[in-house]
Formats: sequence, C-alpha cells, structure tokens
Amino acid sequence: MRLGLIFGLYGALQYGNAAAQDSSLMSSIQSSGVDEKLYCEQPRGYDESFGLPTHGRLRNGVAIESSACLESMSTNHFGTQEIADLLQDTACHMFEQTGARLRVDDVSQYGGGKFRPHKSHQNGLDVDVGHFYAGERYIKNSTGSISGNSETMAVTWEFVRTLGNHSTGIEYIFWSPRNIQNLKRYVVQSIGKEEWDQYGSVFHPERRHTRHMHIRILKPRQGMAVAAKSQQRGKQVWD
Repeated sequence: MRLGLIFGLYGALQYGNAAAQDSSLMSSIQSSGVDEKLYCEQPRGYDESFGLPTHGRLRNGVAIESSACLESMSTNHFGTQEIADLLQDTACHMFEQTGARLRVDDVSQYGGGKFRPHKSHQNGLDVDVGHFYAGERYIKNSTGSISGNSETMAVTWEFVRTLGNHSTGIEYIFWSPRNIQNLKRYVVQSIGKEEWDQYGSVFHPERRHTRHMHIRILKPRQGMAVAAKSQQRGKQVWD
C-alpha cells in the first residue's frame, strides 16, 4: 500500500504541473506518514552547495548526464543546477559551432565532501572539462596537452567567451601558465586587449592543469550579488 502511494506521488510529480503540485504532494506525504526522504530525491531546485570547494558538501546534487552535445565521463558527476545548466548550454553552443561534444570529467560526489585525488570538487561548484583541438579537417574535445596554434586557440576562446556570457557566474578557470600565455597572446594579437580584459580575468595559473581546464562557478547567491553590484556601476562582469 505504501509503495503504491509513493509511485503514485512520483508519477504526479513527473507528469503533472510541478509548480502547482509540489505543495499538495508534500502535504500528502506528511499526512500519510511516508518518509519525506523518499520524495523522489526532491525535485529540481532543491540542490544546495555548502561550505568551500576545499571543505564543503552538496545536498541533492544534480547529475550532469551525457547528451547529444556533452559526454559525461565520470560517475562522480553531481553539481548544482547552475553548473549543470552552464555545461549543457555551453556544450550545445559549441556543438553547433564545431560538431564536437564537450568532455566533462569529475564534478563532485552526490553528497559532496572529500573526493580524492582532488583537493577541491567538494561542494558541486567545480568541474574538469576537456580541451578543444582544431586540425585541418576536424575539431574535437578531449583531455591531453594542447598546442598554441591559432585554430585551436580560436575555438578555445569561443568556449571561454560562451562561458563568460552565460548567466551563471564564473569564479575561476584553473589552467597551466603556458596555456594561459598562449591563449592571451592569440586574443590580444587577433582580437584586442579589451577582449582579453573582458573575459580573461578569470584565468588562474595552475601548473597541474596542463591536460584539462578546471572551471569553478560562483555560488548562486554570490553570483546574484555580483550581478546586482555590476548593474549599479553600469559595468559588464563575469556573470
């Protein structure tokens, strides 16, 4: 009897009007005595990041799944809804432009916390992604060392600009000093210093990140505060 009630509630949540039904479903659960922990792992919007990337946890992490434009390579692929949206939206834009799927590696464990061999990746705000490589006849995304040729730098910069124009705020992109230097040289020479100043300030040199990019987003409330302050000043920033 109890299982029938749970599955009935699950079907209503999935196929009904989620906004209108959420309150009534919770009331039904509470009145029926069903453990709230069984409530479909809670609907989207109930994920939350706690603490720091190096000392934190994640509640109800959102799984970042493979799609037509994104390849999820890790079972530890849980993050906030914001980072999931950022990755899927950016991956789809890049796929439309290049035909290459974005490789996504470690994000966080479902509940966050310590995650070896990483020192961070603890609260659903960090993600490792592959590099874009541009050859004469192809573009791909994978892990590995990256060259400074102009074709590869061009598609890499398009990826960075797409991240920077998304509503989710970027706090850092950890990357090797040499890769950052090569990308900056390309942008300044080919596009202009103002372009680099607008999007490149989030790069943080990290020698261990030669084979992938490590992206860290702002906490949602922090990103909203930065956006509000930016609007007051009339300046464009990274969120």
